[in-house]
Amino acid sequence: MLHNIFYFSHLNVIGGIEQFFAYLAEKYKEKDITIIYKTGSIGQINRLSKFVRVIKYNGEEIHCKKAFFCFNADIRDKIIADEYILILHGDYKAMIEQGQLPPDCYILSQKFDRYIGVSKTVCDSWKEITRQDCELSYNPIIKKPIKKLLRLVYCGRLTDEKGGKLTQELLNNLDKRQVDYQLFVYSDKKPFANNNVFYLDTRLDASQFLNKQNYDYILVPSKNEGYCYSLVQALYNGLPAVVTPCPVFKELGVTDENSITLNFNGDNCNEVIDKMLTVQFNFTYTPKKDDWNKLLGNSKTTYDTNPISIKAVMDYFDLYMNKQITANDVYSVLPERAKQIIDARLAIYI
Repeated sequence: MLHNIFYFSHLNVIGGIEQFFAYLAEKYKEKDITIIYKTGSIGQINRLSKFVRVIKYNGEEIHCKKAFFCFNADIRDKIIADEYILILHGDYKAMIEQGQLPPDCYILSQKFDRYIGVSKTVCDSWKEITRQDCELSYNPIIKKPIKKLLRLVYCGRLTDEKGGKLTQELLNNLDKRQVDYQLFVYSDKKPFANNNVFYLDTRLDASQFLNKQNYDYILVPSKNEGYCYSLVQALYNGLPAVVTPCPVFKELGVTDENSITLNFNGDNCNEVIDKMLTVQFNFTYTPKKDDWNKLLGNSKTTYDTNPISIKAVMDYFDLYMNKQITANDVYSVLPERAKQIIDARLAIYI
């Protein structure tokens, strides 16, 4: 006869009860535990099966010593047990107050011999609404070994020229080696069908996000570059890079002290991944000095960047602001733009 049966109708990919089962199974794998389900995620089922018996319910009668239920007890009459136990994973009082459960959820209390709450809050809540005693047993947990999650970023068009194919090859190798990673992409293209790739809104300037606090590496696997702002800005912020042997990179000060080189043909992907997982970078990078102060000569700006308010005298669509303006609207624009609008007799100064 089976000893401890745990029933949960649907084993999701992720969730608190699923995590409870996972930790229970691993921590107490020497105990006789059987998890019964109706439908579920194959990944979740495989995870649990490493430690305990997992059975899909097909309508048969089951005999055991203890039957544990989580929320759903729809097969209660099909399980013949010495003891029926309901595990309470939520604050039922709060759920009723928030309209998530009917006020008469206490009818569950008629089906079980014992009640176990995963926190004192849950126990007190259950007792208050059902007047049933509830035993406290906090959820089991295991301290897992810390794993490295590679956080990568790419800024660019993801064309072949800018390393789209080479990026895909690197991702394929990360997947083959089962490396945990996330790639965040600032691009107007979305070529990668990969759950580990996250597309962010394209930005006129993403440089403020390119730092070691947010990412581990910036990927710059370009076939050719004339300068590459994202690379220079990332290095300037202390973020190391994965780069190709583009000639300009050496000129810009890209070295083994601040980057890892990925060959143009991608034949050293595994070596690159090894370094990404093990090398600790700590460097200071100084960009090349520009000469634009001299190139622009002794000119002095007359451009006023302080907005002023004007008042529309008719309805019109403002192409610069990309919005509809209605007569009598008061809005702010730069002085030179204000003059253009007023000269067109669309608004007046106020």
